[in-house]
Amino acid sequence: MNNPLGNYKSRKITRKTNRTKPKKHEEDILEEMVAEYLQTAYSSTVFHFDVGAGRKTTMFQATRSKKIHGKWSRGYPDLFIARSNKYYHGLFIELKAEGKSPFKKDGTLKKDKHLEKQNEMHNELRDAGFYCSFATGFNEAKEIIDEYMENVR
Repeated sequence: MNNPLGNYKSRKITRKTNRTKPKKHEEDILEEMVAEYLQTAYSSTVFHFDVGAGRKTTMFQATRSKKIHGKWSRGYPDLFIARSNKYYHGLFIELKAEGKSPFKKDGTLKKDKHLEKQNEMHNELRDAGFYCSFATGFNEAKEIIDEYMENVR
């Protein structure tokens, strides 16, 4: 019998039953570390992570998100700490994985559309009376949080 697919050999397709867990993104691990620190060091403080940021979404979800968030559908910081201090209404932090600073060596922001949108959001939040910052790695995030919380009323 002549095979219409030429030399193609069929192979049995089996369903994979023991799937491995997906690899955690570096920023996911950082978020978990910061959340654990906040729960331990500042247990009475309300905080919220924007867990949808940077995740793949369906076209429907992306459209809905844009309708709900308007022009601010991009650039919203990863973490909000809902605690005012002597100077600010609350704290927003955009977390970056260790070694992935958004800044050049001279201290200026790297040229990147996403970073520029995040920085634009930071400026809007600062104008509204919030403290807003980038944090690269756990130690920098902890330092920003501790410094901010020193001035809590």
